[in-house]
Amino acid sequence: MFFEGSEKKFEAVFSGVDLRTLGVDFYRELVAKSQAEILSSISNDVCDAYLLSESSLFVWSDRVLMITCGRTTLIHACLHMINKIGKENLESLIFQRKNEYYSHLQHTTFDDDLKILRETVDGTFLLFGHEHEHHNCLFHYNKPFTPAEDDKTFELLMYDISDEQSDFLTTEGHTQQAIRDFFKFDKILPGFEIDDFVFNPYGYSMNALKGDKYCTIHVTPQKHYSYVSFETNISMESNFMSTILDVLKPDSFDMVAFEQNIAGLTPDNYDSRMLFSEKIDCGYRVDFGHFYRRDAGVKAPRKL
Repeated sequence: MFFEGSEKKFEAVFSGVDLRTLGVDFYRELVAKSQAEILSSISNDVCDAYLLSESSLFVWSDRVLMITCGRTTLIHACLHMINKIGKENLESLIFQRKNEYYSHLQHTTFDDDLKILRETVDGTFLLFGHEHEHHNCLFHYNKPFTPAEDDKTFELLMYDISDEQSDFLTTEGHTQQAIRDFFKFDKILPGFEIDDFVFNPYGYSMNALKGDKYCTIHVTPQKHYSYVSFETNISMESNFMSTILDVLKPDSFDMVAFEQNIAGLTPDNYDSRMLFSEKIDCGYRVDFGHFYRRDAGVKAPRKL
């Protein structure tokens, strides 16, 4: 059973309104625009984190971060947010799409999304990576913006996890705790409040909050098109990356970082295929890299 794990993502910063006061009904409507739904939520003094049927939504007082996978139409949610809050209150917008396994099954292409976005906001499109390989398509609003010093994000996007780990994650009947133990969340996320969901027959999503730190992970474990994404604003000095790579042993992975330098971060047993870096006009430094495992070995062809 195929499911497109690769994700679309937007982060929008607004002034003039406290986004956390808009209420859950507002965000149910927002999520529905992308053809997803809210499953559950957790909150603390800083952030509201919504676990979705396809990925996640995080809401701070001044910004929203929404990530969706599958065949969702995130572009419609993005425009709905801008129209509801008002373009005059929009301070920053970044919209991203990763390369997909089966892009022809999506409702829109990135070019379609780009055309729709440019009807509402003036922006710049950047391609991090090569179009025929792993890449990240990024659109940003052309408005001067100065990120806060601690406004940093790191994404670890993993492909072709090991057969052993895929077998475990596609075994039906796992509890939430069993998967938490599998990922060693007690080691990499000590003290975090966790909200997670195990999908039927398989698949897993998790949001976690601790003060002003957040983390989210989404797992599509099926062999031949496995994909696991991990995003956080935890410091890169943490050991989370090496722990997760050691758990999943992916054949390859991408790193996307905002305001963090990924040069020199190549883990043991992996080589860098490409590195891209740009200080974009809206104020962020963006790094993108693709890495592959040296000892991936010889594999058998897939029978179709």
